[in-house]
Amino acid sequence: MQHLDPDLVGLAALDEPLDPWSREHLGLCSACSADVDELRSVVMVARADGPTTVLEQPGPAVWEAIRTELGLSVELGADTSGPPVRRQEGSSVVVPIPDPPARAGRQFSARWLAVAAGIGVLVGGGALWGVQSLGADREAVVQAQAALEPLPGYSGSGEATVSRASDGSRTLDVDLTGPAPEGYRQVWLIAPDLGQMYSIGLMDGDRGSFAVPADIDLAQFPIVDVSDEPFDGNPTHSSVSMVRGTIGGTSS
Repeated sequence: MQHLDPDLVGLAALDEPLDPWSREHLGLCSACSADVDELRSVVMVARADGPTTVLEQPGPAVWEAIRTELGLSVELGADTSGPPVRRQEGSSVVVPIPDPPARAGRQFSARWLAVAAGIGVLVGGGALWGVQSLGADREAVVQAQAALEPLPGYSGSGEATVSRASDGSRTLDVDLTGPAPEGYRQVWLIAPDLGQMYSIGLMDGDRGSFAVPADIDLAQFPIVDVSDEPFDGNPTHSSVSMVRGTIGGTSS
């Protein structure tokens, strides 16, 4: 019986979207479900920490297991003699979406350890699948809103809101209702002529909060588009848009 790849188990523990095969397998396989529950405990501990929590430095055995699994040379072994690393609020990590698993058997060992360590770093660092960590202590003012209307073939709807914090940073909040996608939801900012677009990030379920890059003029890219993206590793737009709307009320 094929089991979930450790990378997919890690994504499930982070409550990220999985491909249909993986979702079905996870609902039927008690072993994989137990692995997900075990890793979720790591996620819960990491998310419970405050932004200034001192992270415990992994021991030499952990780094050795990761180095061996990744096939790194001895010269690239981690130096664990330095001071503890403090979390940096607002950091981000882009995590690739893996293809559906094609191998049988369970080969966790060092790779499993690497995934578990990686989850602790990702969540402990305050970032997930490219979603920006936003400071809750910054007062934000709503600048623009858009009603997201369904496109042909879809029945969902939603709302997009742009807010600006006191430090000038902007956040795009997207809320959706409706059927789940076949793949995963990705949010885009698109020019009126549909000739240019920016990928803002991936949605976590029906909601998402994304940092808008400072160099994006929302007057030139006012269309908020949510697409249904397949698990094919292709970073471009799938050409399958679920909902779309035009924001107004801001010129930058």
